[in-house]
Amino acid sequence: IVDLGCGVGRLAFPAAMAMPEATIIGVDISRAALDALEAYADAIDADNVCSVMGDGRTLPDEAMGVDAVFSFGMFQEIPWATAWGYIRCIARALLPGGVVRLQFVEGDQAVEGDHRYPTERVAEALERFGLAVMAIDRGLVQADWSFITARKAH
Repeated sequence: IVDLGCGVGRLAFPAAMAMPEATIIGVDISRAALDALEAYADAIDADNVCSVMGDGRTLPDEAMGVDAVFSFGMFQEIPWATAWGYIRCIARALLPGGVVRLQFVEGDQAVEGDHRYPTERVAEALERFGLAVMAIDRGLVQADWSFITARKAH
């Protein structure tokens, strides 16, 4: 399972504890965040959590051939062209039957550090790359936050 934009692992560790049989691969562009994630994994003996340095535009080879990808708090930081590229990479990375769950801020804005996308645009990108949208959840955390879940065909 890939935690895309994992930071220090605030979601990677609960996922690892809930699914001890899974390997959680944290991907981030911040070496400092990944160092903190690795130090905490060592401190709590979470041997099913590892980290991979990302380039901020694509998924590294170590994140290919996975059952699931999730991302929380990252897509609002990146412009649409980068988000679109990540969606393309996620579709390639997922094994058949794999699932992706992305959180993004709904809207239509492109300001550095505050990017918002229409839900339809995200859904269309997922579907373009062969991922069938299964659910769209709006307002679960903040009124303008949306979560979209899609699956790769078997």
